[in-house]
Amino acid sequence: MGDPVSTSDRRSTFWLHGLTKWALILLAFAVVLLVADYGWYRTQVPLRFTNANWSGTWKTQQYGLKGRLLVSLPDPLPANEDFLAEALVYYPIYSVWKTGQFVKMEFVGNFSPDSSTSAGISENNIPGPRGKLKFKATAGTQIVDYTAMMDETGRRVIGSYVSQSPDDIGYFFIQNY
Repeated sequence: MGDPVSTSDRRSTFWLHGLTKWALILLAFAVVLLVADYGWYRTQVPLRFTNANWSGTWKTQQYGLKGRLLVSLPDPLPANEDFLAEALVYYPIYSVWKTGQFVKMEFVGNFSPDSSTSAGISENNIPGPRGKLKFKATAGTQIVDYTAMMDETGRRVIGSYVSQSPDDIGYFFIQNY
């Protein structure tokens, strides 16, 4: 008497087990890569930025790159006057550009607590203080203009940027701990 499991069922089971095995291997590789990237990031932060008071993430729209940010801003932010600040832009170890590197940016910022972040009039009432942050940064030949808004607690900022050399747009999020 023959085996009740057909040959096609055995092949299906074989392929399912093979795909499951490779999916688990890829998942394990991704986890190892993310842990390695976090470890590299934490051990390579320059001493000067270990006490940066803001940190967050960034992502480009055009190139699909993303990474981490460390930012040193004055505390409290001076209202309606220019201030100097520094940031470190981190490119992950799996990035295709500046792999595992930090890029230092110096910028001039301005915080306008009474300004809207958009040029138009919004019908949405944004809770808390309405405030706009503007930054202009340089890193080598790259010039980046940032516009952002601060939440009602004054501890989170979300914004966007436009870059020249290379030309790009993107967004960022930072928070104060």
